Amino acid sequence: MPVIDVSHAKSPGLLRRLAVTLYDLLGLLALLMFAAALIVIPYQLVVARPLYASPAYPLFLVYLLAVVVAYYSYFWTAGRFSIGMRAWRVRLVTRAGEPLSLSDALRRLGWGLATLVPLGLISMYLDPDRLSWQDRLSGTRPVILAKQNRKAGDR
Repeated sequence: MPVIDVSHAKSPGLLRRLAVTLYDLLGLLALLMFAAALIVIPYQLVVARPLYASPAYPLFLVYLLAVVVAYYSYFWTAGRFSIGMRAWRVRLVTRAGEPLSLSDALRRLGWGLATLVPLGLISMYLDPDRLSWQDRLSGTRPVILAKQNRKAGDR
């Protein structure tokens, strides 16, 4: 994965970031529904009562949180794209322009949750580099990728 020159990279605006987030949340919602079904359906067939009424329910919530962390960790590391990032040509990189490591991705996710993502996104209007709180605190930044030139036969 090539290093991106962040000195010339453009940061996405609020609407692009929100669009990326919306796309990603749709993909994440589908994954959570599938992950929940893998546990809930067999549980209810065997135990014959709803999982939410069980003492195991907190463990189920931890499992779903682990799915969320795994989703973002996978797509944010090693230069990969989530659904929204690919559609809106956004990549997450470190301050040095390198792909995120697992610790970078976990730090970004943690700061995103801690700074209440909507408030963190609005903070980018106060930042000279248009970085949000979670960008600054995690040492990462989103950059807009250049459009790829397509050949006539690739459409």
